[in-house]
Amino acid sequence: MARIGFFEALVSDDITLRERDAINSAHDRADAALEQGTMLGQSIGSLQRVIRAQATEIKRLQTALAVLAHVLEDAGVIDGKVLDYRIEAALEEEQATAAAQVETVMCVACSQAVAKARTNVTELGLMCDRCLAQR
Repeated sequence: MARIGFFEALVSDDITLRERDAINSAHDRADAALEQGTMLGQSIGSLQRVIRAQATEIKRLQTALAVLAHVLEDAGVIDGKVLDYRIEAALEEEQATAAAQVETVMCVACSQAVAKARTNVTELGLMCDRCLAQR
């Protein structure tokens, strides 16, 4: 059903002004949802293009790193196995560091950054165990 004009509803015996307003309101909401869907689709497309560009850049960096490692190894500057061990150790250290980083939040009472696991939800907000015990 299409949008209904004022005079169309006025001369029609089948539709009241309240029904006309409800139908037109539904059309407005549908139009807004369609526009939002279009914008979201465009945003998703933009993000997909960025991801593809980043994937291409990562491949280029991997290729450049491999070529550099081979050139250094061929020139006798480094030992390939030692380089592999060092890269593996650096990656493991990075993973350990990332895992050790705990999500922190700010306590509303003492304004200290504390681990989220050591906080409590109060009527004032997130409060650390120490401040809650002193309360």
